[in-house]
Amino acid sequence: ANEYLQQHFNYQVLSYEQEEYTKEGIDWTFIDFKDNQDVLDMIVGTGGKKKLSAIMPILDECCRLPRTTAADFCHSLKDKLGENKSLVFHKKWPHCFEVRHYAGEVLYETTQMIEKNKDYIIFEHNALAKSSESSFFQALFLAGLESQESKNKTFILRTVSSIFSKQLKCLMDDLCKTNPHYIRCIKPNYSCLRGTFVAGYVHEQLAYGGVMEAVRISRSGFPSRKVFVDFVYRYEILLDAKARERCEDADEKHVTELILRTLNLENRWQVGKTKVFLKEGVVPMLEN
Repeated sequence: ANEYLQQHFNYQVLSYEQEEYTKEGIDWTFIDFKDNQDVLDMIVGTGGKKKLSAIMPILDECCRLPRTTAADFCHSLKDKLGENKSLVFHKKWPHCFEVRHYAGEVLYETTQMIEKNKDYIIFEHNALAKSSESSFFQALFLAGLESQESKNKTFILRTVSSIFSKQLKCLMDDLCKTNPHYIRCIKPNYSCLRGTFVAGYVHEQLAYGGVMEAVRISRSGFPSRKVFVDFVYRYEILLDAKARERCEDADEKHVTELILRTLNLENRWQVGKTKVFLKEGVVPMLEN
């Protein structure tokens, strides 16, 4: 879930930055940023013929096979994902694997992972829930279950990971339909005490959350931008009376360029098709 949300943040904030420059025709050197698609492919898979070449599909497969152990699960991971750079195995911990997430390395213990991933649908329980007179209880117990009946089976095996994956897909589909705004909550110290600021801990949160990367991309380009009409309305007063008279019949783009050239701000701004882009520090200079 964190990997998907981080990718969504990267795309919306960082990729949008580059798309904005391209759309406006701004001359800007593109900067590569860290992408976690390889990690996501390794965790959830890409589907198709390589469906079982990811951690969660392999785990689901182990849940369906009888008498499969944690050692078997680890062996399958090594066999199918052993060459993946985002996955590390340690001889010191044979039942563990390490995932190199966007936020850093995490060591996972496979003992009981198979059992915890199983989620049985028992038909007797379903019938009991349906007979309840409480609509809340029915909705709670039968949420997301299809009406599956079988004469030969007393239960159906689902997996927690498959259920979670479906819920996560619905969440991401909804997020992609929105115009997102992000609030990053940063803890100042490990104990949540007031008046205590641990710089290293704060920096880790900013770095692992992609905030430092977003700031780096923004500062390397043009972090401030205004449409021509708003820019002229705000800063036309910086021109002298004669210059303003000459600009009475000029369009806002021409006036914007004249204002910036008058203030000797060469190489610190560019005009696009609909707005002006300003380097870091230009807005304070204009305001002062």
